[in-house]
Amino acid sequence: MFETRIEPENQEKLIFIGPDSSVKRALVKVLTLSTPPVLIQNLGILFDTGDQYMAQALERLQTDPKMFLIIAENYIKPDERTKSAIERLKQSPRVKSGSLLNLEEIVGMIIELDKPAEATNAIDPAIIDASTETKKRSLGVLQHDLKDYVIAEEGPKYRQIIDDARKLFGIKPEVSDAEVEQLILTTKAEVPEKMHGEIEGVFCDFDDTLVLRDGTINEKVLKMLKEFAAAGKKVTIWTGGDVNTAREKLEKVEDPETAAFLQGLTLASKYDFAGATAEIVIDDMALEALGIMFKLKAKRFIKI
Repeated sequence: MFETRIEPENQEKLIFIGPDSSVKRALVKVLTLSTPPVLIQNLGILFDTGDQYMAQALERLQTDPKMFLIIAENYIKPDERTKSAIERLKQSPRVKSGSLLNLEEIVGMIIELDKPAEATNAIDPAIIDASTETKKRSLGVLQHDLKDYVIAEEGPKYRQIIDDARKLFGIKPEVSDAEVEQLILTTKAEVPEKMHGEIEGVFCDFDDTLVLRDGTINEKVLKMLKEFAAAGKKVTIWTGGDVNTAREKLEKVEDPETAAFLQGLTLASKYDFAGATAEIVIDDMALEALGIMFKLKAKRFIKI
């Protein structure tokens, strides 16, 4: 990525995002000379849908509410993984997409982008959808943890989730907690598939399945897990939330026998198994919801 400034008085930036080339250098000169600088604050041109370039574009959109983005379609040949991300990205009022072979079209897109009086202070949900895999997973964890009772209580857990979302996505302080909450709940985070085919063993959900809301162990589920383990089945505890938080909860189990058993099991993230069909799944969530949120299937499903 490289930058050049439109001189002299307004100091607006023209930002090209993607691998450098002589073609893009020539286009920089054309745009610098031809684009009326009063039309833009910051204009980004996305030339490549690789993770690093997509991340650069998203970061600028997220941290600068006056940043606009043009996707150079004639330079991009997205694969299936990135097509849907680009389509959602284009839903943002601060994003336009088109060919950069026609100067009239370029200026027209810039004029269209300049029409909104103010860009939103929060992050457009479409932009979060198109985010990097790390942010997708982080958003999924926030959605998992922001349960109805957490919202109703508005306690420390709620405060932590809202603060984490603000930090993760660069949401400004003036955006209300209620707006951040809705952003978390309504934004779809597409989960990339990590595995294919069947996986053997028992896979038990953590929150509200093995560990109840009050922090105690669900004795019914514990009994099932012990029986499966005794029958020779490998038992894995998986969570859609934060794995470290789950581990900390298990470390607080007071009964020595229960603690020893649970700490001897594998603890993992559901996201690491996305795309797989598990032999046995134990969960408080409906199987259909597991498929939507985590792309998980089950040969045998035990609803808690």
